[in-house]
Amino acid sequence: MFKLKVDDIDCIYQKKEKNTYTETVFQYCYNKGITIPCFCYHEKLSIAGNCRMCIVQINNGLGVSCAVNLIDGMFIYTDNKRVREARESVLEFLLINHPLDCPICDQGSECDLQDISLIFGSDRGRFYENKKRAVDNFNQKGPLIKTVMTRCIHCTRCVRFSNEISNFMLGVISRGLKMEIGTYINENENLSLLDILSGNIIDLCPVGALTSMPYAFKVRNWEIVYYSNVDFLDSLASSIRLHIYSNKIIRILPLLDESLNEEWITNKTRFSYDSLLLNRINYPKVKYFNKFIVFSWDFLMSYILKWIKRKNNIIFSVLGPFVDLITSLSLKNFFNIIGISSIITYFKIKWIYDFKFFFLLNNSLEILEVLFFYLFISCDLRLESPLLNVRIKKNYNINKNNELFLYSYGLSLNNMNYPIKNLGNNINKILIFLKGKTRIFSNFFFKFFISFAYICFNKQIYNKPLFFLGQSILLREDSISFLYSFIFFFNKYY
Repeated sequence: MFKLKVDDIDCIYQKKEKNTYTETVFQYCYNKGITIPCFCYHEKLSIAGNCRMCIVQINNGLGVSCAVNLIDGMFIYTDNKRVREARESVLEFLLINHPLDCPICDQGSECDLQDISLIFGSDRGRFYENKKRAVDNFNQKGPLIKTVMTRCIHCTRCVRFSNEISNFMLGVISRGLKMEIGTYINENENLSLLDILSGNIIDLCPVGALTSMPYAFKVRNWEIVYYSNVDFLDSLASSIRLHIYSNKIIRILPLLDESLNEEWITNKTRFSYDSLLLNRINYPKVKYFNKFIVFSWDFLMSYILKWIKRKNNIIFSVLGPFVDLITSLSLKNFFNIIGISSIITYFKIKWIYDFKFFFLLNNSLEILEVLFFYLFISCDLRLESPLLNVRIKKNYNINKNNELFLYSYGLSLNNMNYPIKNLGNNINKILIFLKGKTRIFSNFFFKFFISFAYICFNKQIYNKPLFFLGQSILLREDSISFLYSFIFFFNKYY
């Protein structure tokens, strides 16, 4: 269907056949391995087309490739003289007010503007004004995201991410020469604390306008060793990439994994590595007269073994809520070997399930983007599993004009980034229903299942509703009865 002509120019020829295509010119060229520079385009965000860098010649005119769909009989020139001059002019305009502080910029060696200007830019500029445009930084309070908004090229990736995926206020202010990106209320807004996914705008920014404050000026990119790893702070086990320098983790970035976290990670994952270095107890300490005395490991082990040999003394090992599972098991095995079995865990949850269906999803994450029915039972998904919530938010962005049923029970979710209808707050009614002590049409499930049956009948969609149980259910006294009642109900009727 498609032919690629290569001579003195790079040309794609499309046969004149009656076909419809949903992909854009930029996506088609990318799939064919043809490099087209861009700043504002991102495959997970909506198309803006405002950087004008992906300009190509379509038939006899110039057009923005990310915003033009393929049609029949289209000639696309991606590397002729006219296109090269247009890209040089775009870069020339972008660099008019850019501070050009690459030697001291903490985005150096990872800057898209730097790389694209080297390959597609001109070797000279025609603007020699003495004064450049300066922009005030809208966020200097937060400890996580550093802003130097004078470097901003207005690609609006961060704005689209805040509106379409996350839920914090970030937008474009004014127009023309006075155009800025900010939070509208500079005095009270703190971008680092507005949302648990806000750190992803650091990766989205193609220049050094938004950077990581803990990582700033620590090391350059070519001095880092990379390792792929799994996030242990996320229940989805997201794919991450550890950046190691001098045997220390200095940065954590997401690793592309479409089946799990896509391209996003939470702020907890991104900025948690400093806990491995700061405020840690590296040596054993004993509190004596309200002062801590530092001991060596050899002395401490010999001291503990002396106490173990005394049969009259009972030794308890107390584990805090932030101790990882491997350390807990190692300590348990050690005490079991020497004949001690008294272990106390500092958890409000006094039991741990050892069954796969308690910690594994019974569906793939991709199915969250095509379902029409969701019920959240005492679950604040935006806080408990933000990356899972991103999938539902994507489904809402696609089907918000259609009928998408989102219900909650037990919590009034006012901070969600999509509308949810609350059906009630009495969780005990759910337990009574699950045990079969009341009919289905006399409880809160009535509205939910009636909506489910209605949409299945009219749209001929037979996807089952998806239920989310929140973490607060595990803190109930009857949590075991609650979960087993759910299992019994779904095994029998679902």
